[in-house]
Amino acid sequence: MNYTNNKEYRECIRKFCNMDCIDTLGDIDIDFESKDENLYDEIAMRKIMDIIYEKTKRNNDFIVLYDLAAAQMLSIDREVGLCILLSYDYFKYFFLLWTTFENIDTIINKTECYIELKKKLS
Repeated sequence: MNYTNNKEYRECIRKFCNMDCIDTLGDIDIDFESKDENLYDEIAMRKIMDIIYEKTKRNNDFIVLYDLAAAQMLSIDREVGLCILLSYDYFKYFFLLWTTFENIDTIINKTECYIELKKKLS
């Protein structure tokens, strides 16, 4: 997942979440950014977040990241942390971790993307 702007990020997150983006606005005179925001598929996002959190919530390495990310919003809710990790600034690092994660015993804290992500969150 590589992106350099908001449009590319949205394309990546949609692909990652397998979003079903149906343009119901048609040719309404609206700026691209606003129209693009309306294509957000909340159900698909919730589904992938539930899957990720269920598989990672007992892995100490992910817990550390969730706690650090949640703290960015003055929260201790680890699911909020996951939301933050899926945001523009952190998603490319989180995606790499997620694709290397196999099960609760997977050690990811030695990977370059984990170290970089943790540094960005600290």
